[in-house]
Amino acid sequence: MDATTLTWVIIGIIVVLLIIGLIIFLGRKRQQAHVQEKRREDHERANQIREEAHAKDLEAREREAHATRASAEAQQAEVDAERKRQEAEQRQADAQGLRRETDERARQADEIDPEVTDDRSHRDHNRGNDGEHRDHNRRDDTETRNDAEYRDDRVHSDGPDHRDDADPGRSGRH
Repeated sequence: MDATTLTWVIIGIIVVLLIIGLIIFLGRKRQQAHVQEKRREDHERANQIREEAHAKDLEAREREAHATRASAEAQQAEVDAERKRQEAEQRQADAQGLRRETDERARQADEIDPEVTDDRSHRDHNRGNDGEHRDHNRRDDTETRNDAEYRDDRVHSDGPDHRDDADPGRSGRH
């Protein structure tokens, strides 16, 4: 082996070593680029997941706010209903008081009126303990007054000078 051959062998070994080194260098560089790309993709995916989580959190808080608002509206409706119930009870009590007062005044009028017969016990029987009227076997005050006017008209019409059409205020009920 002469010196030129040896030089060529050494140059060949160096070239092969350089090629192997270049392949290793490029392989590592490509691997680092791949790792960098993977890290960048992971980072982007993590950011996307964070944004989705943030959006879900906002949606959850919005739903909680709606639920709280609905609960408050329901409580307000309950308060309003209770107020209306109390108002209705008060109006009912006022109406019953007015009914008792009216019944008492009618009773006083019956006591004063000399033409009222002693049917008060019958009328009192037709009332309940709470002062409400029971409609069975009861004649309306208007009917009672109409009957009295009818009797009064008959008394007046029996006379020779009386005519039903003489008084325009009378309707001629017989």
